[in-house]
This record gives sequence, structure tokens and C-alpha cells, in this order.
Amino acid sequence: MKKTTILRLSSKLLLLMVLLWPAFALASASRPLPPSGIHAIAPVPDDPAPSLSSLIPDTRVYNQLVYDQQNGANAASRELVETKAAPSSSGVLDERAVISKGGALFRTPTACLTFNDANLWNGQVTWAAYGNWGTFAVDDGGFYRPSNVNFSREAAVGDDYSFKIAGSQPYAAGLISPIIHAPPGAIVEVGLKYLMFDHEGLRVGDQIVNDWVSLGVKPDAHKEAARYVNGYSRGEWSRLNNSVVAGESGEVLVLIQAESPAPFNSNVYFDNVEIVVDGMALDRCE
Repeated sequence: MKKTTILRLSSKLLLLMVLLWPAFALASASRPLPPSGIHAIAPVPDDPAPSLSSLIPDTRVYNQLVYDQQNGANAASRELVETKAAPSSSGVLDERAVISKGGALFRTPTACLTFNDANLWNGQVTWAAYGNWGTFAVDDGGFYRPSNVNFSREAAVGDDYSFKIAGSQPYAAGLISPIIHAPPGAIVEVGLKYLMFDHEGLRVGDQIVNDWVSLGVKPDAHKEAARYVNGYSRGEWSRLNNSVVAGESGEVLVLIQAESPAPFNSNVYFDNVEIVVDGMALDRCE
């Protein structure tokens, strides 16, 4: 193939990527993101060593997005924009809702994990963990780094205490449950409350990209398959629900995650985790 032909094909491919870029960004924001490496911060005692590719979703689109932003490429179509006018500088709405009033979350009676037992916190300031839940952060060799994220106990937002994941640089991180035992074929329902600090988002064409949360449930802890649901609500406590049919192993794993694809002031809070097996709520899952 002649050099000029190769150059023409390369140019067409580059043009196609530029034209389709907003669609790629939107697709990435609408699915749980990346099969990169993970860095176990506080491993679970009975860690089933889940496959790396099943924990989080694919960061390549966002890697390019942030690289372009930082290097001024296509700057006319990418800018930080205010996603919602929060009435307070805290990024948390003040209104009373069904499950909360401002940052104060109303307690869920059936929650098996509330983060309220001071004896179950490991005592670290920025790398905290709780009970038998492990923590992890993606390490992809450059873009996502464990050093970009903090895990901490939050006393000002939530139901007494909540679990806070935060960072001012791109990160993907979360909590991994201990093994949840359920009869094979049982319906396992998982619910939690989350609050995302309301801040500016990144405009890409007609779309706005921001940080988000996801709740993953693995029917078999040792296998790769996991079902994810995402949460995008900002500035107020919201609920996220997921459910699976327990697999043959009878061992289910829950993944609570936050992901920030750009240098946002990302602060995410989790609280009141509920796990229900065939209609029976677990008393404890700590």
C-alpha cells in the first residue's frame, strides 16, 4: 500500500474519531466503567480474589478526554460548566426529601451496614476501612492512581457516620463486601443510599461528563460476571438498587464504587446498605 494511501486512511480515521467523540463519551458515562489494575487498600479477610476485569469498567475514553483537556485540544467544545445551582457552598441541597433533610440521612431500619460502630473503623485518616469490607483503587499506571483517592469516616453527612470516597484528581475506587452467603437460586437484592457533592461538570459537545457511583453485585464471587447499576443524582441523598440470582457457589459479592474521570472536587458518601435474600433482610453484613 502506498504511503499516500495510508496517510489518507489515517486522516479519515482521525476525522471519524473527532466526529464521533461526544457519542463515545456519552456511552462511557452511561455504563459502569474499567478493566484496569486494582490496588487493594484494605483486603477483605475472606477475599475471594475477584477478577480485575469484573470490578470496574474501561477508562480509555476518559483518559483521552482529560489528556485533550489538559493539552488544549478542541478546547472550544470542552469546558467546565455548572450542572446545577446549589443554594449552599457545601454542594449539598438544603431541602427536605423523603429520605433526608439536607445532608442528614434518615436511618433505614433494615440496613445491615450503617458505618456507625466506631469500633469497626480501622482508625486511619485518609485510608480508612470499615469492618470486613475491603477497599480498592484502580492503578492503571498513570491516569488513575491510588494516591488520588481518600477513604474516610464522615461525621457531618449521613446517618451518624457515613463512608466517604473523595479526590481532586481522576480516580476509580470503592468498597468490596465480605462473602455474602445465599442459597443458589435465591434472589439477592442490594440497596444503598449515596450522596454526591454537587460541583461543575465537564462539557463535551452537547453532553456533560461528571463523576458518578455504581453498585455491582456478583452472583458468584469467584467468577467474572457482575451486574452493575449507576447513580448520577447530585447534591442530595439518593437510593441505588440492584439484584441478582445467587449462583451455584452460594457466595455473592457486593461492590460499591465511585469514579471521577477528571480533576473534579469529587466527594461521594455512602450509607445504609441493605441486603435482602429471598425477602429476608440481613441483620448484619459488616
